[in-house]
Amino acid sequence: MNWRPGSISPTVILILAGLFYPNVASAQDYRLLLDVTPPAASSGMNVTVRVLLEVLPSAPDPVEGSAFGVSHDPALYNLNNVVPGADLVVLPPCGTGADFLQIIPLTNGFTLGTVHSFTSGNCGLGPGCYELAVATYTSLAAQTTTNSFTFSTTLGSPPVDVVVVANGVTVVPDTISGPPTNLTCATSGGVITLSWTNNGDYSALDVECNGVIIATVPPGASSFTVTPGTTGVVICKLLTQACGVLYESDGCGVTIGGQTFIRCDCNRDGLTNIADAICLLNVLFLGGNFSCEDAADGNDDGNIDVADVISCLTALFLGGTTPAPSPGCGADPTPDTLRCASFPPCP
Repeated sequence: MNWRPGSISPTVILILAGLFYPNVASAQDYRLLLDVTPPAASSGMNVTVRVLLEVLPSAPDPVEGSAFGVSHDPALYNLNNVVPGADLVVLPPCGTGADFLQIIPLTNGFTLGTVHSFTSGNCGLGPGCYELAVATYTSLAAQTTTNSFTFSTTLGSPPVDVVVVANGVTVVPDTISGPPTNLTCATSGGVITLSWTNNGDYSALDVECNGVIIATVPPGASSFTVTPGTTGVVICKLLTQACGVLYESDGCGVTIGGQTFIRCDCNRDGLTNIADAICLLNVLFLGGNFSCEDAADGNDDGNIDVADVISCLTALFLGGTTPAPSPGCGADPTPDTLRCASFPPCP
């Protein structure tokens, strides 16, 4: 029996289903996840969003139904289509489709509600990972995509809750909409302090620095300090996996124990003035080497060229801003391949 009415709230259906089951689920060992591909899109490119259900091995009961909304910014994406996932088209435990399945596309998202079976207790989804919905969008601008879609409790009329039903009881599951964002790195005394914004209920986050996992952050944390045990440029990011989906933050970098310098002070006299622009031009066009490449990188783009001359002159005469470290001594805040062998004015 496949019943797909167009006007009944999925939340109401799930509440009614729960009236026939008196037992209470003992834990929230259920998670809804978004899997977004590709991680970046150009204008006009298609983006796919899969909604996955993870039932953890410790879950006390199988999932008998669910409801959720997924939102997006209509100025950035157009929702083309949304269809049931493979594991609702044919439920693995019983080999049939869900008895109740309602999907409503909206301008700024979509909602889904399902009850697996009205008559059988054999259609619940036990421990494992399941595909509940697949939505396709068109990107309206060039952008990253991984944090553009979120679970929402405000979509629909009436609004659809984000819930699962286990043994007839409504459970608010953990959700993961995307990887951590706004990751920043700060360093002091060889210790790196990481700070970030969570976009989900991660079971844990691995801290990877220079390609090596050096720590695991407990659930709910939004900052952590690590001691990388190395010098030079250190680039860190956060990783976690769920249902085979890798959630990976952007990286941030710091320099540990490197030579401090003053940017745009090409001649290393502790001052930044017209003499430094002449120093840059002489080495660029007349030959020679920079004893502190970082100081010569006036625009902090990791390269030394005429753009650095323009950047330093703009700061001197047109009110521009010189990237850090300036006006005093400091380490390079941006990871790159440039080095500073010697800079006498700085410790």
